Amino acid sequence: MIFKKILTSLTTTGMVFVIFTIFDEMAFSLFIQMYLLPTLLFYGVPVSLFADYLLKSIDGFFRVLIAMFIHLLFAVVFILVPTILGWKWDVLYFENLTAAFKSFIMLPAILSAFIFWCFDEIHKTKAFKDKCRYILGKIGELRI
Repeated sequence: MIFKKILTSLTTTGMVFVIFTIFDEMAFSLFIQMYLLPTLLFYGVPVSLFADYLLKSIDGFFRVLIAMFIHLLFAVVFILVPTILGWKWDVLYFENLTAAFKSFIMLPAILSAFIFWCFDEIHKTKAFKDKCRYILGKIGELRI
């Protein structure tokens, strides 16, 4: 399970890199990626595991919506905590909450949380698991 989460964080990092490279310069994309991968590995993966733990008894579309809400909520909290606590030395500190929501770092946080959630839900589907088994079975047939 943790391997799927790490794979999800790597694919999310790649996807966000592609999106920001298309819409902005390569230098900004590399700047975002430099902080995004460690953040996803050390903050996003535990949040996703926490969401899975909380929602293990719920099934269906309601679980998917609550999982999306949890991922997006923790992305916003990650940006707003330095502002609320008033850590003026922190890079993520803003004078007020409105400035925090308008900041350049809020969009990548929400976008990466949403993409992380999408890939995480895709990895949980039966069709994805069946496709992976099929591909691994084909690779297994290539034995010498």
